[in-house]
Formats: sequence, structure tokens, C-alpha cells
Amino acid sequence: MSIDPHAIIGGGLYIGHIGGVHINPQAIIGSNCNIGHRVTIGASAMGRKGAPILGDGVFVGTGATVIGKIKIGNGVKIAANTLVMSNIPDGATVMGVPGRIVMRAPKAVESPALPVAETIDAK
Repeated sequence: MSIDPHAIIGGGLYIGHIGGVHINPQAIIGSNCNIGHRVTIGASAMGRKGAPILGDGVFVGTGATVIGKIKIGNGVKIAANTLVMSNIPDGATVMGVPGRIVMRAPKAVESPALPVAETIDAK
């Protein structure tokens, strides 16, 4: 396991099995994240500088790799063995190599405006 002390990590980080977890010193990890074993969160060897920023409540499955200067939104779920190299919006589920969004967070449904009750003037 290699978690650099310079990485910024929010409270509530859970690592179920510590084997093979690597976190880059430039990585930023939000609060209440869950990281599986054999996960890499780091810089890309493909010339892109910087490390990922993970939002709050992110789940990273076993064997996943999140690399490059990218932003992973709040509540994102990254499936096991997924390679993520691009920004992911809040609430999305990502899987595959390369990672692709397979499910997005449902949009908030606005309820129709209710008629305002008329007031009766007291006479």
C-alpha cells in the first residue's frame, strides 16, 4: 500500500482491503469515499500532469485505475477493473476500459406549480 502523506484526503475514507492501493501525492479525495484493493489513483504516464480529484461519497471498485488531472463528481460509482481517464459528473456510474458512463444520476423532478389559494378579505 502506498498512500502519500501529501495527498489531501477527507474524513471517513474506507479501504476495505489495503493490498495494492496507491494514491498519488497530488491526489485530492473527498469525504466518505470507499476504495477497494488494487486501486491506483495517480498521475498519467501519457504526458498529462496532475492527479485526480475525487468528490465526496465516491466508490472505487477493486482493481480500478483513475489517472490524470481529472475530476470525479460526488457520489460517483466506479466499477471494478475500470480505467478512468476523463471527467465524470456527479452521481454517474462508470465501467469498462476505457471507462464509460453507463448510468447517470436521475434529474430532480420539479413538481408543477400549485395554484395559490385566494384569500378572502374579512369585512
